Amino acid sequence: MKTRNTTTKLIAFAIALSISAICTFPTASRAGVVRDTNSSVGRHSRDVRALTPQKANPCAPRGFQPFTNPNLLQNFSFNTVGPLGTSTTFSGPLPNVPPSSAAKFWTVHNSNGGAVITNQMIPSTGPMGPRMLRIRTGGNEGGLVQFFAPPNGGPLKIIACAWVYVIKGQVQLVTGGTTATRAARSIRRQTRATPKVLILKSRGVSRAPQDAGPPPPKELSAASKKEMLKDLHLAQEPGSIYFKVTLRNSFVAGKGYINFGNPYSVESYHDHVQWQPPNNEKQKFVEIFLNSEAAGRHYLIDCTVNQVYMSNYPYKIWRGSTDLLQTIEAQNNAIYGQHLVFVIEATDDGWHSFRISGGGNWYFYSCEVTHL
Repeated sequence: MKTRNTTTKLIAFAIALSISAICTFPTASRAGVVRDTNSSVGRHSRDVRALTPQKANPCAPRGFQPFTNPNLLQNFSFNTVGPLGTSTTFSGPLPNVPPSSAAKFWTVHNSNGGAVITNQMIPSTGPMGPRMLRIRTGGNEGGLVQFFAPPNGGPLKIIACAWVYVIKGQVQLVTGGTTATRAARSIRRQTRATPKVLILKSRGVSRAPQDAGPPPPKELSAASKKEMLKDLHLAQEPGSIYFKVTLRNSFVAGKGYINFGNPYSVESYHDHVQWQPPNNEKQKFVEIFLNSEAAGRHYLIDCTVNQVYMSNYPYKIWRGSTDLLQTIEAQNNAIYGQHLVFVIEATDDGWHSFRISGGGNWYFYSCEVTHL
């Protein structure tokens, strides 16, 4: 796995990742732009070479903190599925409005000859999982593009980074507008088909627990779930657990997964996600995706949360960002936490999603989905 970094003083408004054979992109973690490469499918270009070592001067300005500066990209970790599903294939000349890739907010481009390009969302082996994109292109170029600002309306300087695992061929990353994109051909940075193995020296550090936060609530018993269903006047008995997702285990293939909108802290050590003021329920949320097995299925949803420092702000359940479905009063008990329990009736099969927002200082721990 390698990181690719570029900087530009041009007015940047897009990022693209171009390849000439097969590779996987676990994440594109900062803003940038990309174009053509020079190898053909089934063979390696003669001018493929190792990455030029970094110069002494750093890529980023002194004091730059990549995880505290705003990320200009949407869906930078490729965790949200695009409108065309988890796999797309295109060939021939593409329309003026490029089609979506398997990842939302990312479009694809192929060679001038209209070569086949396929991208597929698969489990990630990179540092920012749980998913990454596997890209196959049948020509001398093709890849991903994202426009994050109007043409010539972006910032004057950005830093772009991407984690790339090359299976075959070569990859390049370019930042900037249209001019910078064309200039990429003359400043191409390429990789070997087999990634170079590096040996890094590291000093041991103590991992003292940080931001442990309040504890999650205890699990609900089957009897408690049954009693709750009676309160809802439902005759169904709780069945088997369909899936359960947490920060550490956020993706269950074919069943469900979770995404987080603008969290303050993501603590895998303690397995929780935290949001802090100011309140912005349209942008600060956890989004749960559920794949209904058939039309008319009912699922019992149990999400564990906690709210501290007397914020006393209700939890809200949304369909999308505008359709408010339910408001649940916060118990505001940092010692015991809280269960947000409700039933989803899937009117059709396939994927369904809903969002949960809180207020003040709140934590999310898990979401368990049970058959009814």
